[in-house]
Amino acid sequence: FVTTAEGTDNTLVATGESVTDDDTSLDGTIFSKDDLVLNGLGTINVESTYGNCVISKDDLKITGGTINLTTPQKHGLESNDDLLIADGTITISDSKEGMEGGDVVIYGGTIDIQASDDGINALNSLTINGGVINIDADGDGLDSNGSFTVNGGETYVSGPTNDGNGAIDSGEGYEVVVNGGILIAAGSSGMVEGFSSESTQGAILNTYSSAQTGEVKITDADGNVLASYTPSKQYSAVNITAPGIEEGGTYTLIAGSESTEITMESITYGQGMGGFGGGRGGSFGGFGGNGGQMPDGEMPDFENGERPELPDGEMPKFENGEKPERP
Repeated sequence: FVTTAEGTDNTLVATGESVTDDDTSLDGTIFSKDDLVLNGLGTINVESTYGNCVISKDDLKITGGTINLTTPQKHGLESNDDLLIADGTITISDSKEGMEGGDVVIYGGTIDIQASDDGINALNSLTINGGVINIDADGDGLDSNGSFTVNGGETYVSGPTNDGNGAIDSGEGYEVVVNGGILIAAGSSGMVEGFSSESTQGAILNTYSSAQTGEVKITDADGNVLASYTPSKQYSAVNITAPGIEEGGTYTLIAGSESTEITMESITYGQGMGGFGGGRGGSFGGFGGNGGQMPDGEMPDFENGERPELPDGEMPKFENGEKPERP
């Protein structure tokens, strides 16, 4: 247990390189071979010049206090097994990966992460039940190698600008399931991933032909704002879910200079598939209202020089300045 007394400001700093003890690399400012609990009502500042800030080789639990973590080289928080966060304020101002664990479960608290790689990395599963989470990551914003479930809380991600990573990422054979809460994740479109049709709350993925900057906002048919967020970097894909997004509803998604009208013909929109359209007025994005499926009908024979008809959405101009006909 590491307990901070109310009203105290404590600092732990490791400036040397790690050593090995019984085949274990002691590469954390706070290091435990057993379960580790951080609690209390005070403040603790943990810094590491070469290694990680806080490591548990078993379970890592955080139940209170204000924790400021700084590590330019490796991880802010790392555990082998259930990384459990129940409350408190956690600020990870500089890290390679902000948090990593076998299973990562967040019940509450206020979490701010700056990461040069992944913001949160779960080796087995990632579950967000509550809290307010802000992530600025150059790698994957939220990355699970297995299941990924959002049941509540507010999560905001300014993800990568490079196409080798995505704002959200679930494991191979898994999808992101949303049952509640707010999640807005903006990033590049090269590795974009949408939401599972097993979700019980409406969820949207939309992509854009050109990079956007500025506020992301979604409103219902009456103009009520359901959720909003301003990413710190440019983005070409937006994942968004919030209470009030439902199957059958019509919504307006504003992302930078683009405004897209979306009709939720299923519980999810886009589903991570690239293509044209994204609803009326949309630029390049997921296949609009048909839930991510290709439009019905056979493609015309290209050998005779005909062009295929495309779903609604703006196309770049051809060399002669003409655009193909659209339905």
